[in-house]
Amino acid sequence: MKKLLALLSLSIFLSHLGYASSEEAKTFLSALNKGEYHEALVLWPSSNEARNSTATNQALYAFALYKDNMPLLGFEKLKSISNLNSISQTVKTLWRNELGVNSSFWRNSNLVWTSNLSSLFSDKIASALKAWSLHDLQTNSDFKKAQGLLSDLEGTDPGAWVKWQLALAYGEKNRTALAVDYLQSLADSENQHAIGQDEVLMAAARMLYQDNKLDLAMKYYDKVSKSSDYWLEALEERAWIFARLNNFERTLGEMKTILSPTFAAQVGPESYFLATLANLKICDYASIFEVLKNFKARNQTRITEIQKLADTGHNQTSDLALAKLEKGVETWADLGSDLDKVPRFVNRDEILNRAIARQRMAHLQRIEIGSLASQNPYYSNLAIYTINTSKEMERAAPHRLKVLAGIDLAEIKKNLMKLQLVDAEAVHRMHVGQSYAEKIKGGLDRPQIKDAIEFPYDDKEIWLDEIGHYQVSAKGCPANASKKGQTL
Repeated sequence: MKKLLALLSLSIFLSHLGYASSEEAKTFLSALNKGEYHEALVLWPSSNEARNSTATNQALYAFALYKDNMPLLGFEKLKSISNLNSISQTVKTLWRNELGVNSSFWRNSNLVWTSNLSSLFSDKIASALKAWSLHDLQTNSDFKKAQGLLSDLEGTDPGAWVKWQLALAYGEKNRTALAVDYLQSLADSENQHAIGQDEVLMAAARMLYQDNKLDLAMKYYDKVSKSSDYWLEALEERAWIFARLNNFERTLGEMKTILSPTFAAQVGPESYFLATLANLKICDYASIFEVLKNFKARNQTRITEIQKLADTGHNQTSDLALAKLEKGVETWADLGSDLDKVPRFVNRDEILNRAIARQRMAHLQRIEIGSLASQNPYYSNLAIYTINTSKEMERAAPHRLKVLAGIDLAEIKKNLMKLQLVDAEAVHRMHVGQSYAEKIKGGLDRPQIKDAIEFPYDDKEIWLDEIGHYQVSAKGCPANASKKGQTL
């Protein structure tokens, strides 16, 4: 419908233009009128519109560039017109219909609003650009700015992005009720496309978990379907709820699914920690060592590749993964064999997605200008420009991937330390239990723990209960008369 309205507006406008005597002009305009933008651009250099370089004609040329897979170039051309205000009202309407407040172009193009654009676009577009730039609200001024933008953009995609940022920021400040209100508003909206529904559900569940409203959090997690990119995370976070309720059997039931070989490439290090912690609470030491062995086997290559990516910005599959992301993937698992060589959930990162969107636009316009230059030498200089633009746009995504790899590596190291503590605690308990048994029964053969990963052990270490104040009572563990052995 939007495209039809744009074409109708253009058709009405063209019917009033006084170029009937020129076949070239009619051909250019009729090609534009039919939506044959590539053909119109081929004919542009020799047209009357090109020779009669009014603001309106230049805006039509920019529109043809924009529509012919060259939005970056088309918009740059539009901005370069010296007197935007003199563009005819009909062509202004054409651009406004094309680039409404919900256009993804504003989200991805990384533009800075300039005052001359006010004569062409409404003030809502200026607000939309400011809204899409919001991130990590901290100060009172940040919150006031966001609230002001929301009042101007309610019911739009950039308005939904503002709500999302407010929800995340209020959650960080432990104002959970207010955060969940914003999230519920997003969940109830059928028209917003700024934030995925499952991402909203997960955020609401996490904030309710943070507020110790575990039953409500569980209801939100349960709404995430098995087909969702967030399903495994929802299972893991459900398992944490069961752990907080001391229901370690249910925790381990969830972990059985999460740690199955099917999902090996998708599971993060915290899942292994939770599995070992739950097994420690029920004193299933053999299962702890099995989980640790699997962690080492499944992550050894991954850690090497993520380390390489964090250090250099490249590894053996990073460029291929970025190429797949540029083509478009629905879920993280769609990266296939490249999955475990790149940071987890790269397809969700907003900064990376915007960088890839700009890179995609730059690549498409380079191809299109190359095609035009082969048909008309007028575009040869633009071909050089688009090649340079493409190279510039290609820098951002690998840089962001490197940053994400560093974040991923920090998470791995943090959880590896926790896994070391669980391993040391399990070995310590077994040895203390063995010593106690020898005193009572006159000695037994020492059990062989061939799957254990050995780490330096010092009984002055801080034990698991002191990390994050995670306080639960173990159930089903044998009583031990040795006070030294009761570290958890």
